[in-house]
Amino acid sequence: ANTIFLPFAANPHFFKPVKNKRIPGVTFIGTPYGTRMNKISFLSKSNISVNIYSSNEAIKNNPIRNAFQNVESSIKSAFELSKFSIGRKALYAALKKSIIKTEPQNFDNVKFFPSVTFEDMSSIYSNSDLCLGISELWNTYVLKKPVHKLHLRTFEIPMSGGVQICSYTEELASYFENRKEILMYSCNEEFKDLALFYLNKNN
Repeated sequence: ANTIFLPFAANPHFFKPVKNKRIPGVTFIGTPYGTRMNKISFLSKSNISVNIYSSNEAIKNNPIRNAFQNVESSIKSAFELSKFSIGRKALYAALKKSIIKTEPQNFDNVKFFPSVTFEDMSSIYSNSDLCLGISELWNTYVLKKPVHKLHLRTFEIPMSGGVQICSYTEELASYFENRKEILMYSCNEEFKDLALFYLNKNN
């Protein structure tokens, strides 16, 4: 069959600027696990406020952990992932994370809120000081070269008038102009510095 490739986008009828009450700090809408938890913890350790909109049990019951609670399902999933290169990298990252010593995660500066409806996303993105975009897949942040995957929120945030901060990738740079349409960083120090600078209302 003929294959038609369409680039990522967001629906302008749903995602558009909606200015209400300001939401201070960095906001993330989605289930926090793997790389996401790591980045949220890093911001918290840097004394940066983070708002997470997710289910109340998201921290305890994430999809990765749940998968490994079912041995049969886990073996099948691992077999399927082993069939392609990115899947093998994801498996290796999960194994590496399980054996390396990682720093304790910090959520002292994190506020948890209930999941939001599809219709409310634009308002939250529009009114947040910064919106966190995360492209690193699962636990691949422990690798020297993480696997990156763009999500629809990557395009929904700017369409809603939100300011997005995300890791630099060539693919992302092909869609957005850095420091004009999006904030991209290449290391943790730049991540922290960018967040602090743009959260400072005097700048």
